[in-house]
Amino acid sequence: MIEIRVLSKDGAVLYAAEGKEECFGTYFGEYGEGSRILVSASRYPALCRLRLDEAVGDAVLYLAGDLEYPVPSGQERLRFHPAAFSGERHYLYAGFVPEEEKGNFRDLALNPYDFHGNTTAFPHIEANAETRGEAVFFAANAINGIYANDRHGEWPYVTWGIDGRRDCEFTIDFGRPVDLESVTVYLRADFPHDAVWESGRAQFSDGSEEVLRFEKTGEGQRFLVRRSGIRTMRLYDLVPEKNADGFISLAAIRIEGRG
Repeated sequence: MIEIRVLSKDGAVLYAAEGKEECFGTYFGEYGEGSRILVSASRYPALCRLRLDEAVGDAVLYLAGDLEYPVPSGQERLRFHPAAFSGERHYLYAGFVPEEEKGNFRDLALNPYDFHGNTTAFPHIEANAETRGEAVFFAANAINGIYANDRHGEWPYVTWGIDGRRDCEFTIDFGRPVDLESVTVYLRADFPHDAVWESGRAQFSDGSEEVLRFEKTGEGQRFLVRRSGIRTMRLYDLVPEKNADGFISLAAIRIEGRG
């Protein structure tokens, strides 16, 4: 059994749908401040396909428990398409991923619904820096599946901002062991406003590392990192280009593999 509920700030159930293997439906009403979308399943862990907003789209997430998703409000809405979570008509979907699809090759880092404090829906990203604490610079922007990087600011140009720190880093937790094939990095390329890193290190939960050497380009830069049974990947030791003159930011990261 899998269920979706829309909850008000005080916990009142505004909408509910359930099904054996999948559930879907439409909530008619505006989301108020403090609204939440609760996804719960009869078994955990579970690999599920979720669509919590039409303007955000699908995500295949590994659920370790109930997901209580805080509907974005205030400045956090700037991270999303202007139509996301707005209006009075909201289509919702949640379903278990069929067994035959669980080994599909895909972006294992993709989670456009990640948020601060998320402990049950993976992948999840955590960083030691986010510029001025502004939503358009949250680390979660790096795993939203949008690669626009020739500007900066509101959606679709949201990025991971490092707040000018030389020791900036983040860790992506996949929630369980997965098999990795490649890492593709999209540096923010709002030149001449931006500078770039010349290199960084990817450290994996098995203790191994890869040095990633970057070019000054807005194109995706792909690195083969074939490994099995990996739970986390840390990106750190990011070295600015020589004579860096400008801000440095990461637009997106894609991590392909199976799991």
